[in-house]
Amino acid sequence: MGVAEYIKNEKDEVQDVILQSGIHVKPLYTNKDLEAIGFDPDKDLSLPGEYPYTRGIHSLGYRSREWTTRQYTGFGTPKETNERFKLMISHGQTGLNVAFDLPTQMGLDSDDPLAEGEVGRVGMAVDSLRDFEVAFQGIPLDRIGAGLTINAVASIMLAMFQATAEKYGFEKDRVSATPQNDILKEMIGRGAWIFPAKPAVRLIGDTIEYSMKELPRTNPVSICGYHIRESGCSPVQEIAYAFQIANAYIEEVLRRGHPIDDFVRGFTFNLNVFGNLWEQVAKFRAARKLWAKNLKERYGAKEIRSLLLRGIFGGGGYAAEAQFQGYDAFIYLATLADGFILAVVNHRQVEGAAVFKGLPHPLPAANRLAVITVSNNAGCLQLAHINQFLSFSSPGDTAYW
Repeated sequence: MGVAEYIKNEKDEVQDVILQSGIHVKPLYTNKDLEAIGFDPDKDLSLPGEYPYTRGIHSLGYRSREWTTRQYTGFGTPKETNERFKLMISHGQTGLNVAFDLPTQMGLDSDDPLAEGEVGRVGMAVDSLRDFEVAFQGIPLDRIGAGLTINAVASIMLAMFQATAEKYGFEKDRVSATPQNDILKEMIGRGAWIFPAKPAVRLIGDTIEYSMKELPRTNPVSICGYHIRESGCSPVQEIAYAFQIANAYIEEVLRRGHPIDDFVRGFTFNLNVFGNLWEQVAKFRAARKLWAKNLKERYGAKEIRSLLLRGIFGGGGYAAEAQFQGYDAFIYLATLADGFILAVVNHRQVEGAAVFKGLPHPLPAANRLAVITVSNNAGCLQLAHINQFLSFSSPGDTAYW
């Protein structure tokens, strides 16, 4: 099924529309539909920036600050990756999202026989602390947050990031990193895991505890519905999987005696944006409300920051690879950005056309154009100052605006 299934009669008249989540869409909705499900505008909708955050986690949106634009970047050697970081920053990128090659993701050195043919292909190769030092040399890590897209060995990569930042003179309480660090998602939707589930979840708990004490601006986990969606689940299932995984990590840390508000404010999400435009808008509105209620009613969270659905949101390989070639993808990218805006996401991730083919290196112009396309998109839509539609995280959240 495409973005929706259209059921037609013998006269080619549309009789029913079914979204990817299996939701049947009526041709017309009125207030009676809301009354039938007990919808209360004050309780279920509220204002932007107010519980349950259906209309956005902040009230002023673009009226106070634009969102961070970052692109999934990293390939080949650390030196090549450093050059790409600086190229993208020079063209307006305001955050980093670091890609690691598959051997690094699996804890293998580049000279391991199992790594043959994979070194530097889908991200940069990291074999030692020196590789991190080369990759981040000359990057202002006190101003630019870094997402570390790695899971099984995320704790080791985070330690390398901290050591590198301190070597270059940045205090550990001033740098911001977000390791993906979501191993249950790997077991469900991707496969890059090393340790069994129980010890792997304990290691995530260890990373969360360490970050609470030593790296206060770090978001120690980014729960990913994205990859499970790319593996074939529906938008509704994507959110269900992500929130249940998040609850598993929450309960691991609660078991250690930490109050919920001491650590869950560092949880972020990586969620997908592709498919039916309006289904995506509804998905994010519902997800913000569901996450806030989950934290408040199930776990007793009291701090506002604990209730906010923050994260990195974007569309990528599956949808674009199936439908678009080369620069045609930018039409798709611009339309996708409409969905970002109307869904009130606090962060957008953009991909270059080459990324859809898994080839980031040959088309640097494509990557630059992707950043420019999305940066200009909101202005073209004349939505940049409508605070009911737009929102992003507060100035303290350097990893994910």
